[in-house]
Amino acid sequence: MKWGVSVYAGLGMKNIEQYLKKAKKYGANKVFSSLHIPEASLDLLEDFLQILETCSHENLPIYVDISPLYFHLIPFNRYPNLAIRLDFGFMDEEILELSRKYPLVLNASTLTRFQLNRLTTMGVDFSRISACHNYYPRPETGLSIPYFQETTKLCKEYSLSVDSFISGTAWKRPPLQEGLPTLEKHRVLSPLLSAQESYALGVDCVLFGDQATEGELEYMSMLQDDCWVLPVEWNNNDFIEIQNTLHQNRVDSGEGLLRSMFRQSSDSFNIVPHNCIKRMKGSITVDNYLYKRYQGEVQITLKDFKDDPRVNVLGKVCDEGVLLKYIQPLDKWKFI
Repeated sequence: MKWGVSVYAGLGMKNIEQYLKKAKKYGANKVFSSLHIPEASLDLLEDFLQILETCSHENLPIYVDISPLYFHLIPFNRYPNLAIRLDFGFMDEEILELSRKYPLVLNASTLTRFQLNRLTTMGVDFSRISACHNYYPRPETGLSIPYFQETTKLCKEYSLSVDSFISGTAWKRPPLQEGLPTLEKHRVLSPLLSAQESYALGVDCVLFGDQATEGELEYMSMLQDDCWVLPVEWNNNDFIEIQNTLHQNRVDSGEGLLRSMFRQSSDSFNIVPHNCIKRMKGSITVDNYLYKRYQGEVQITLKDFKDDPRVNVLGKVCDEGVLLKYIQPLDKWKFI
């Protein structure tokens, strides 16, 4: 899965070069920056040029929010890995002209069908253009899921790839320092959950708006196109095979359950009843020997079920109600 990081000049962000190298090591393949921040210091441009040098050396594509004020100060010919994100201040005629010279990124959060149709009529080559949603520093201003899906789908109709932002926790950008997500609900969610939900909602690449911890970068490196990664709290370690295997949902899982096609082997022993408690939503269970030929079946509950002496509760998926609803028949998942 494609993902990336954000870095900012003139805001006191520390160790930017080392951060970019670490992100590249864990598989980041894109960088975002901005020259559109009123709070940035006067050495903004000098710092930004150093960021460009690092990205060039690490072979990391970078795109930058830029205003007409700074546009003519950037030596674009030196950085073929640099794209321009046009936030505001550019007319459609300017977008057409710029698209003939540079790769462009449009604002997915504000694009309209009218504007996209007009750009098409004007002859804009959309093969040189992609889209990226805004991030929202002020709490309560992030996008809703319905609007996010609507605008993302609109961009896809014009063959635009779409990026969006999630919050990191190592360093939150001034002046508010309250996260830089696209979706408001992601402001306080873990990046592991936020990223996977963003992909499920249709985006192609997820970017940390804030600086991420090394652990968060490592989690992103675990994500795969064809496998959900589910964080879990286990009750015990009696079933290591269940914890470590790659699971796949049955095509006919039934109402209220994910039923793994994997079955815990019980040829040499019986799975005895243990922790047969009420199965709350997100519970990971295995059927014990009292369930006869179903012994060893592994499930995740999508709603609450009463306790059953035939069903052992092994742990709980800690997804805060975010991920399980997106898992479809034949989807794969692994536990961490």
